[in-house]
Amino acid sequence: MAIVRRIRRQADDIDSAEQWLKQVARSKCKAFLVNAKKQSLIKESAEAHYAATAEQERHCRFQEYHLQERVLGIREVVEKMSSIYVEVFELWEQGLTETESAAVLKILPNTVKSRRNKIRKVVRERLGVSLPPKKRK
Repeated sequence: MAIVRRIRRQADDIDSAEQWLKQVARSKCKAFLVNAKKQSLIKESAEAHYAATAEQERHCRFQEYHLQERVLGIREVVEKMSSIYVEVFELWEQGLTETESAAVLKILPNTVKSRRNKIRKVVRERLGVSLPPKKRK
């Protein structure tokens, strides 16, 4: 509509209207290219972000797999021990503190502590790996 109005106002000066139309066309093309470039940059950024996220996820899965493998190895060692150690290990694996484990098992916290230390020692001897030290609260 703007083009039609402009041509009607300047009907006597066709050269001016032609120049104006060319300028409008140039501006529209430039805006289109700028927008296309922005969209391309957004797409590239999204793809890069996706690739980085996918790589992080693969790395986390890899670490989780090896951690599970390690826990299974430790569990095998602990299961060869007495059932009192297995119970302590299972509660430890769930993230319970010595005090919380003692309450569940209805034993003293120092008993849980000594059983955890025994588990650490046996695992270290058989697998050559260390279990995390006790959590302090």
